[in-house]
Amino acid sequence: MNTNKIFVREYLESLTEKNELNVVFGFLLEAMGFKILTTPSENLGLKEYGKDIIAIGKDESGVKKKFYFELKGGQDRHINENSLIKQDGIISSIQDAAFVDYNTIYPNFQNLELVIVIVHNGVLKGNASELLNGFLKKMIKICPETKFMRWGIEELSLKFTNHLFGPYLLSDDSIRKNLNRVLINLDSVQDVTADFKELIKGLLNQQEWSNKRGAIPRSWKLRFKSLKLIGFIIYRESVSHNNLATAEKHIRILLLDYWFWILKNNLEKRKAVHKYFEEVYSLYLYVLTEYGQRTLEIAIKKDGLYYPNGGAYEQIGYTLRTHNYLSNIIFGFNNSLSKSANPNTVEIISLLVTNNSVSRRTLLDIHSLSILDIILFFKNNNRDDLAIQHLKEVFAYIKFAKETSNRFPDPSNNPENLVKYFVNGEKPVFYIDDTSLLLGMLIELTVVLDLPEYFFQIRDFSIKYDIDLALFIPHHGKKSNSLNLIEDTENDLEEQLFSKSVTDGYQLNISLKNNKQEPISFVEFKKNLIDCKDEFSYKYRTDSSGYELIRDLAHFTFKTPYFPDKWRRFL
Repeated sequence: MNTNKIFVREYLESLTEKNELNVVFGFLLEAMGFKILTTPSENLGLKEYGKDIIAIGKDESGVKKKFYFELKGGQDRHINENSLIKQDGIISSIQDAAFVDYNTIYPNFQNLELVIVIVHNGVLKGNASELLNGFLKKMIKICPETKFMRWGIEELSLKFTNHLFGPYLLSDDSIRKNLNRVLINLDSVQDVTADFKELIKGLLNQQEWSNKRGAIPRSWKLRFKSLKLIGFIIYRESVSHNNLATAEKHIRILLLDYWFWILKNNLEKRKAVHKYFEEVYSLYLYVLTEYGQRTLEIAIKKDGLYYPNGGAYEQIGYTLRTHNYLSNIIFGFNNSLSKSANPNTVEIISLLVTNNSVSRRTLLDIHSLSILDIILFFKNNNRDDLAIQHLKEVFAYIKFAKETSNRFPDPSNNPENLVKYFVNGEKPVFYIDDTSLLLGMLIELTVVLDLPEYFFQIRDFSIKYDIDLALFIPHHGKKSNSLNLIEDTENDLEEQLFSKSVTDGYQLNISLKNNKQEPISFVEFKKNLIDCKDEFSYKYRTDSSGYELIRDLAHFTFKTPYFPDKWRRFL
């Protein structure tokens, strides 16, 4: 028994929406070597005349022909007498495809023989077979040079197995097991992140990349297409569970692991590779946009991100959830796809921050990520007033928590410490709060935003409570004197950034006193900061490739603090 074909058939039968079949069928045609000229998404709102997909490809004999594919999915995936004869049914679609010409500048298109294919992820039922075959016999007499075909669930299962799923996703035992494990447990309490990463790693490392120049081998094209297929399967499964957050998380991991592999193989300048990477990137942005469209209406309301059934955990859960949500939404808004879907992005982020007040509440030092995301989002959109307001309110929360509860954002960034602290009312042994990268960033931002008053407040507060303000500086900078201290010599800074939390660096303490051991003035601090503005600088291969925004995703995913070049560029 061909278990692979059974797996593929069950997956294809589970596609209950026509647009789902449209997407994966396009993957199949590309894997089979077809050149797709038009797709259903390009014809939204237009009558397609039996031509959902128009493509150029070779038939079973290797002869180049033009193909018109009419896709029937969703409620129409099973062919019966009604689906054949109804208005815009299969018979009508075949007639339109045969008699309505398609105009294109594709060379020699009109001279190619035509193949019309009805594609459906179901079966041919009852007397429909006799009716369809009788109709096709008449069409063959009228159009003797046109070939008519039907690809139902059996044909599709075989083609998907042989051309798309089989070669890479199902032929390797470990990859197949990881795929099954991920899909089975995707919506369970079990975290399948490790299995998913192993799945991606196994697929990319099945074969060593050796193509130094020229066209990408077909085997690698199919492997890249398999990555996109995995992303779409994850998206579709998440939609069926009504949990797009799961899709966002796993496709983000796929995107980062994909780019890490590209960096490791020095392919960041290969435009041909970019083409396939951008397909996964576009899928991620699509998911993020849909996620925002589904959640923003509630999220922007008063305490919209609060979960009323969260119990005692919501003391910290609401805050953690809000910071993560804001970073995700801002990343989406920083991309053109989401901007076009939500033109009033500044107003939306302002409402999110205002109505979810815990956005200014920092429980972990790594919340510096979302704090900076918000501040720079406002600044980049010419709303320094909102950026300044957010900085002031964040510091006010930090100051209030320290003065009333002797609590400070935990630099160890361990949520378990927070749980113990809020349950027991006292700090756990490993709850460290005498150092702050967050405050180190905030005090430098007072210079960026020209806020001498708040510089003094942060300075005096830090001196009073003996808090060391610091920054994380990677060893890899252009002017670094600590290259010899790099421990992970197998990966450069970016390769580390896209695969784990970066620790190859040192903590730079910020001096709050001058040479006379007096509290430093704003003017002195500003001068010192401008003088050392470039003490960390790095030429990112990711930025040179045009994907600088995904560095933010890497910082967010692996909880690596932003490097100071992120905000010092505004000095």
